[in-house]
Amino acid sequence: MSRISFNGFNTNVMTISTKETLAQHTPVTVDNDSLCIAAPADADFIGVVVAQRGNIVTVQTDGYVELPYTGEDDPTMGYCGLVSDGEGGVKVTTGAAKQYKLLRVDDNAETVGFIL
Repeated sequence: MSRISFNGFNTNVMTISTKETLAQHTPVTVDNDSLCIAAPADADFIGVVVAQRGNIVTVQTDGYVELPYTGEDDPTMGYCGLVSDGEGGVKVTTGAAKQYKLLRVDDNAETVGFIL
């Protein structure tokens, strides 16, 4: 079955300074010094890493992304609360500050596609 690609929809990025080496697709947040850091476990995140060059990181803050998910609860289509799992992915939570619009859930690959 072919599927439509959601990539590129409403994609926005920003550049932020960092002191860390951040892998592509890592959920991130900003610390009290306005530096980009990997989002710790159970934290809300502002976006995901697109690229890094030296101490500058490009973060996608809007648009469609696909990330691995972990945790006891599987994501469900529609709106779902997600937080960082602290390991480069996300997990479902009822206490998330933001509900994300899920457009793809792959239980076999344990990935979820959603709009930031």
